[in-house]
Amino acid sequence: VAIIAERSMEMVAGICGIIKAGGAYVPIDPDYPEERIRYIISDCNPKAILTQNYSANVNIPVLDLNKQTLCEKNLKKLVCPDNLAYCIYTSGTTGRPKGSLVEHKSIIRLVKKSNFINLNEKTIILQTGSVAFDASTFEIWGTLLNGGKLVLADTDVLLDYHELESNIEAYKVNVMWLTSALFNQIVHANPKAFDGLSYLLIGGDKLSEAHVRTFKKYNLNTTLINGYGPTENTTFTTTFEIPAEFSSVLIGRPINCTQVYILNNTHLCGIGVPGELCIAGDGLARGYLNRDELTAEKFVANPYGEGRMYKTGDLARWMPDGNIEYLGRIDDQVKIRGFRIELGEVENALRGIDGISDVAVISREDAEGGKSLHAYVVSDGTMSIGALRAELGVTLPDYMIPQYMMQIERLPLTDNGKLDKRALPMIEARSEREYIAPESHTEAVLCRVFEEVLGVQKVGTRDNFFELGGDSIKAIRVVSKIREYGYEAKIKDVMQKPTVESLARTCRIEETVRYEQGEVMGEVPPTPIIREFGRWELKKPEHFNQCVMLRIEEDVTEEGLKKALSALVIHHDVLRSVYRNGKQEILGTKEGKLYDYETIETDGRTKEQVEAECTRIQESIDLWTGPLMKAALICDTPERYLLIVLHHLVVDGVSWRILVEDFHTALSQIKEGKPVVLPPKTASFIEWAQALEEYKDSTQLKSENGYWSRELEASADGKIKTTAGGHSGYGNVNIRFSTAETESLVKDSRKAFTTEINDILLSALGMAMHMVTGQDRLSVSLEGHGREEIHRKINIDRTVGWFTSIYPVVLECTDDVEYSICTTKDRLRGIPNHGMGYGLLQDEVGKAETDIYFNYLGEMDAEYKNVPMPYACGTANAPENKMNGSININGGITGGRLEFILSYDRSSVPDEMADCLAEAYRECLNRIVEFCVEQKET
Repeated sequence: VAIIAERSMEMVAGICGIIKAGGAYVPIDPDYPEERIRYIISDCNPKAILTQNYSANVNIPVLDLNKQTLCEKNLKKLVCPDNLAYCIYTSGTTGRPKGSLVEHKSIIRLVKKSNFINLNEKTIILQTGSVAFDASTFEIWGTLLNGGKLVLADTDVLLDYHELESNIEAYKVNVMWLTSALFNQIVHANPKAFDGLSYLLIGGDKLSEAHVRTFKKYNLNTTLINGYGPTENTTFTTTFEIPAEFSSVLIGRPINCTQVYILNNTHLCGIGVPGELCIAGDGLARGYLNRDELTAEKFVANPYGEGRMYKTGDLARWMPDGNIEYLGRIDDQVKIRGFRIELGEVENALRGIDGISDVAVISREDAEGGKSLHAYVVSDGTMSIGALRAELGVTLPDYMIPQYMMQIERLPLTDNGKLDKRALPMIEARSEREYIAPESHTEAVLCRVFEEVLGVQKVGTRDNFFELGGDSIKAIRVVSKIREYGYEAKIKDVMQKPTVESLARTCRIEETVRYEQGEVMGEVPPTPIIREFGRWELKKPEHFNQCVMLRIEEDVTEEGLKKALSALVIHHDVLRSVYRNGKQEILGTKEGKLYDYETIETDGRTKEQVEAECTRIQESIDLWTGPLMKAALICDTPERYLLIVLHHLVVDGVSWRILVEDFHTALSQIKEGKPVVLPPKTASFIEWAQALEEYKDSTQLKSENGYWSRELEASADGKIKTTAGGHSGYGNVNIRFSTAETESLVKDSRKAFTTEINDILLSALGMAMHMVTGQDRLSVSLEGHGREEIHRKINIDRTVGWFTSIYPVVLECTDDVEYSICTTKDRLRGIPNHGMGYGLLQDEVGKAETDIYFNYLGEMDAEYKNVPMPYACGTANAPENKMNGSININGGITGGRLEFILSYDRSSVPDEMADCLAEAYRECLNRIVEFCVEQKET
């Protein structure tokens, strides 16, 4: 039976009711993310849910603890020692929470006739842990099964140190349990807060000896116990009563009915020899719910006694007096520059520096696979990072001194009071010692280019392109910007050598290649995407646009706006296109209007009416006569916004970046009274189309023929398994992610497996489809930017047009996060030339059978200098236009948030399936990000 409730009388009554009825309780913190709650409920499949102020939308009985009478009479004894008492979920290495199954005898072993504390009818415990944290086992049952008293404190009490001291005194609390991280913070703020206690138990992380000494100085009447134990062994495994004088804080000896072994593989370790701490005895959980393979891996046969043994993954060693010293997690041993380092050793060195009250050290991995140490220190005074490094250098070798250090107000904690590694901020090298200034002209140029494209300040030579928010599309802009300064680099150079320092060694002085700078006109040879546009046979091909809305500053005149727009259309020839009889043609500047322009006054109009006007403009493009560019100035006194609409035939995502940047450049020059001079043109779109025609006959492209033939053959097995929807028209479902989720995806998740963001996004899609339909393969059509290298050198990074390439990929659909990431990454890396050749070879190899189209547009805020707009741009694509597939998923990052729109054909995809797929995608992407972050931390 699941129980979702705040710390309250009703919560405790609900737990007792579940136990008395013969059931096992599954505690769920109501503050958990909704997806986590849903997963736990789905995984444990409870008979009922007890809730308090939480709305559970499930098909199982839900009882409100505030209203229901849980028990009319005292029930007969229904349980035995081997019956299940509870199932507590903890974080799993796969990114999914895992439920530990604990029996009644394990609880009895913890709280009855304990050898580490005297619990009796006089015991009064202040509950500090979440009910979903296994410390609550000791708190709740340590009192109730011994005739004692349980005091429930609000969470705010634990955060107000003086209020905590008052509660201890008012309720005569004599026993408490705290995580070591919370203990450190309270001792630092109010060292006498615990003087009224008889016992204080602490644990969860390795203890700070400095804080323990402070506690001992001010709390003379309180016995301090260090408790160690994983959830899988029911709260405590060993305990250590810390004496007044101590040389180190140990985790002590095993408690009642518990055996501890320290092993090196299968061999017992001698005194002082580090090894893995393994546990046997009555405290062991049955295993993990629905995770037989993981249970078999962690709970093994005990070679030294009866029953099973649990492998903790913790590093420890026996001391000569029979106590155990905890040395950290086995995976806390990291390798930096070939040297093995224990993070705990670095932390202890930092704690030994005067003025530091708390510290955390973690390792982070960059996109190139290199690891570095990141240290976070807490101090009342301002600490000099340079001075800290100098002091560490006295006791630590150079390779153990953290490369990145930051002073923060306090260490972030999880709901359970442990250090929240994921909440530690990324450290950017910005201090005098950490910022590495450019030494050459090339490095100075690259630093400036990174700053402009990524929208950040003061980039140093060792800053990483990906860690600053870079992606493959922004790499194109970097290459373009570099060329403006007279240098040359390839996109793959930016991707493979993402620091200024490494990229500078690859950059070359550009070989001068002159492209036509005057007016370019004529028929455009049909590129693959333009031919594809004709095959779609849209009902309203003229209403198939892309658009942007920009805020216009007060000092910009309408005349200046029109000059800037004219400059764009004159400079970027493809914007003067028309489309007649299935052919695209670029007109001269004198052959027709450059663009249409109008003003929309918002006075007296509703938001909906203004947006309807925007839709009217979107609908008004004439492909035969042009122009394919429309602009409207929306006057919303005192603010003004410019809507720019372009038919998709002449623009794509990369092109918009070029156009918006050139538009701002032109406006700036006009405001200063200067003539508009835009950067030199690269190859014209016509020249690019002609080069593709040549590329068709190249041996380079012919070598891809076999790959695409095999991919198309496999795509037939990846059709979506669905029944007809039974409705007409199209539907849309939004898939939105928070700024925190987006930041984790962009900055953290890709480092664990050195992935690109598309690897992560498509892994989630395969997993989501497996969750919804159960299928093992999924055929997907992807969109690429289509600006790949071909048989001859041609510069197009400042060329505007519709370059998009569409190509198929067959994804493996699985529930295993790591397998999904690895197979998706391998599959995408195996695609020749990012899929551009498929469109050119389609007439030879055939058309792929894909039902789903996926397109991630990247993040454009840094270059758009955009802010949220009060008006939408109207409808860019006519509702009558048939979608490419049954499901189209398009999205990107705006305003720091990732958002996708899942559009679907209701005649082939039921509404319920679309909703389920959207929700599954949200869940799977967050699972993958969580898994990758955990991998990166270890």
